[in-house]
Amino acid sequence: MRVLRREERTGCPVLLSLWSAEKDHRSKKQNIQHSKLEPLIQGVVYRYRTIEIHPFHELLISAITVRIPRKEDYVVTLDLASFDSIRHAAAEINARVAKLDVLINNAGIMGLEKYTLTRDGLEAQFGANHIGHFLFTNLIMPKIIAAGPGARVVNLSSNGHWLGDWRGEDYNFHDGQAYDPWAAYGQSKTASILFAKSLVAKLGAKGVLAYSLHPGMIQTNLGNDVDLGVWPGVFAMFAARGYPVDENLTRFKTLPQGVATTLTAALSPEIVKHSGAYLVDCNISGNVARHATDMDRAEALWKESEKIVGESFAY
Repeated sequence: MRVLRREERTGCPVLLSLWSAEKDHRSKKQNIQHSKLEPLIQGVVYRYRTIEIHPFHELLISAITVRIPRKEDYVVTLDLASFDSIRHAAAEINARVAKLDVLINNAGIMGLEKYTLTRDGLEAQFGANHIGHFLFTNLIMPKIIAAGPGARVVNLSSNGHWLGDWRGEDYNFHDGQAYDPWAAYGQSKTASILFAKSLVAKLGAKGVLAYSLHPGMIQTNLGNDVDLGVWPGVFAMFAARGYPVDENLTRFKTLPQGVATTLTAALSPEIVKHSGAYLVDCNISGNVARHATDMDRAEALWKESEKIVGESFAY
């Protein structure tokens, strides 16, 4: 496992999405209602002294050197499960930031046992993990373009994308009747990969780079609401889809190892010529499910995402 070297880091305005540390204090038996989905925190990173965050994020933040005036160090809160909240946060970012060199779409939820809807009526994992980031990214895209060639968008996907393809117009699993927590998680993480590929296709000519990645198994609060008893079944789903069930699937990374692939995607000069790539363990990986590589499906997902948010984004 690799930890990013200091000389591979650089100074630039960075926007990083985080999940709230308040998730650590939720009862694992609590049923999340659509009106109580935990707000997911976004902020231009460097000094997070006013909010509680997970040590994983503290390490990720400390590893990114950001040279911006102190008066511009701030946190913007939003709920990725609410279009209104996303639009409000994007407007605040657009008003405060002249340019944005790196956007890391890191926040997410996983394996919700109960079928749950966002405030806008979307299956929660697809809504928060993909649609929320799709809308937010496009709303602040002028600031990313303003950073000039080499600006980056990084989508945290997962090897969990093997567990489910994007379901097209049936992203809500027949209104929950066909819901499976892990197929839903897989759908959302497949969408993260396809979204990165679409960004390259649509914005590559403007110099915007985009990547997706699997950060690895890391002890964060992402899985706090996942019953440990489900994992044998999840591993069986991986095996049924042709993904190797071995120590690489189940081994936990240290926090420094866990942030390294994200930092590689965000900052490494070695991958500039490989925009659109999917990274694992700090390297470009070919271990991507076929359903996450189809550019026709990437374009169809983009159009469906525009339909869902009620806004078109042409570049």
